Amino acid sequence: MLAKIAFVLMLLLVMVLSLAPVSQPDFSPNDKVNHFIAYGALSLVGLVAFKQQVATIVGLFCYGILIEFLQGLTEYRFASAADVVANSLGLAIGTGIFALCYITFLKNSRLYKD
Repeated sequence: MLAKIAFVLMLLLVMVLSLAPVSQPDFSPNDKVNHFIAYGALSLVGLVAFKQQVATIVGLFCYGILIEFLQGLTEYRFASAADVVANSLGLAIGTGIFALCYITFLKNSRLYKD
């Protein structure tokens, strides 16, 4: 239950940070690193929170595209394919880390069973 609450809070945080007005768009590599880290963390927490792993990752991928679309509708943000790529790489690495942790630690753990 705690993982599900954390996941929802993280989704809200990512949405607020992604849609909040900014004085100048960030074209630096740090922006892509931020996307990578955010979606990697979302995938890790989402995969712990929900047993439907494929649906969780596909949902997060669609969530990232939705946010980019919404940014394109604002006057102070813009949609970026590079952000979608950074999000996707974060999802892939987060999923890989989850898989390694699951195989190594969580598979038979009480912590992962509801």
